[in-house]
Amino acid sequence: MRKKHFKPLHILRLPTELIAETITHLSQRDLTRLCLVSKLFRDIGTPVLYRAVELRAPESARCFYNAVLDSNSSSFAGLVRSLTLQLDLRSWSSDSSSDSYIVIPRAWEGLDEMITKKLNVLVNLGHLSLLLSPHPLPESVRLALLALSFPQLKICHMNFEFYEEQGTRLMYSFLKRHPTLRHFSMSANENEGYFEQRLASTRIAMPNLRILRGPASLLRAITSNDLRAVNLALSESDLEATISALGAMTQAAMPFILCCHGSENCFTQTVDSVSRHLPQTRSLRIRRDGSLSAMDTKCAEIVKYLPRFTGLIFLSIVCTMRRNH
Repeated sequence: MRKKHFKPLHILRLPTELIAETITHLSQRDLTRLCLVSKLFRDIGTPVLYRAVELRAPESARCFYNAVLDSNSSSFAGLVRSLTLQLDLRSWSSDSSSDSYIVIPRAWEGLDEMITKKLNVLVNLGHLSLLLSPHPLPESVRLALLALSFPQLKICHMNFEFYEEQGTRLMYSFLKRHPTLRHFSMSANENEGYFEQRLASTRIAMPNLRILRGPASLLRAITSNDLRAVNLALSESDLEATISALGAMTQAAMPFILCCHGSENCFTQTVDSVSRHLPQTRSLRIRRDGSLSAMDTKCAEIVKYLPRFTGLIFLSIVCTMRRNH
């Protein structure tokens, strides 16, 4: 009986979709080399290569801006779906006795112009992470970042500080321009007084927002109807108002995840307020500042609030101790 000889399956005989899915597991360097093999691999690999871009040095940022976002390569800009801009624009002090950083002005020279003129061409961007140091950033860079606009943005992380009222106003404008956001997080170290001043005049409609992380005043400055997870920095003075506002932005039948960070005094008050306004909470994580001396008493106090929850399956309490120098 004649044996059948099967020819080995060549990778080029596979469907294009399967090849594209396979090469997503390659490293950035290997993927770049693959794109140089042939026109076929270039056409398949280029969208994967530029799908998620991470820039962690001013030099790499400038190369990306000049090579990908210029007018001659505008087709590449439409391929970018995720952008992480993580730049540390500092250097160690030349003084050996000092552990502090000094800022290098040339590190961000021209960065504001590149941001405003070139990042906006990423019309298909869905994820944006801005992790920039030092704090605070130069005013021109901060204002340029907050002036950005992406029509399909769904996830945004911002980790840079601003203290002036103009910066807060631009942050509100940024959120208003992006009603498509589903996940938004920002540093909780901003001056909340400016947020409070804006509350009386306007609230930002964010109908698609599902996950929020930031200062408590930011939560009270927006409107939403289907929040599912939040991470807030709470204070004793605004705790009840914040949790009450949060209860109006969630669905009663939707399991909820809440993470809070507050002082020792608002520990039991947080559990009490959450049990009344958000009984459907499924996971509650509290991080508090203070000592461990009164921990047993506080834990005993919150037990009486637990029966109010209808679906609580996880409760975590972390105590952050402060050192006395």
